[in-house]
Amino acid sequence: MEKNIEETEPETNTEGETTPEDGEEKSPEEMSDLVKKAEVSSQNYERAKKAEKELKELKKAQESLSDDAPYEVEATKGDLKTLEARLKASEERETRRELESRHPVLQDKKEDFDEFLEDDAYASLPIDKAATLFMAERGLLNSSPERKGLEKATGGATTPPTSGLTQDDLKRLREEEPRKYIKMIQDGKINLDKIKD
Repeated sequence: MEKNIEETEPETNTEGETTPEDGEEKSPEEMSDLVKKAEVSSQNYERAKKAEKELKELKKAQESLSDDAPYEVEATKGDLKTLEARLKASEERETRRELESRHPVLQDKKEDFDEFLEDDAYASLPIDKAATLFMAERGLLNSSPERKGLEKATGGATTPPTSGLTQDDLKRLREEEPRKYIKMIQDGKINLDKIKD
């Protein structure tokens, strides 16, 4: 079987210039331009396909909604209220733990504090302000918690070690390094009144 190959004339555009056929080589500028156009075209194609897919999904979701949708919305609202209540309870527990860590007196008087919070007069107060009011009414606000930790040292009357240079160090410095000695006196690092010699 033989293939018939027809020779075609190069195409001419509106300006009368001839465009190269598929078999002809193109300049590097033309090639880079074609590559850029192809990349942009493929990106646009991908975006269009993605948008089309999302549109189809939205149409399916819209069609799947039936007459039961209002009941589902109500059920979702109920779930939302339940979640909000759980979140609020969790936040209250965390706040309560934080208050008890700051004021250990509240842990000792937990039952009294709970009764205090249940009172209608104090129910609308934030828990931290209610805790401060509770402690003020009970006279617990100024009491300091029992000190925890190590006892203070009671080792007797000892003189603390002196910091800086000793008399022997000053003597050695004066005899072996007189320039450094004079510099330290000028800088005020050595007090001449305390030197015994």
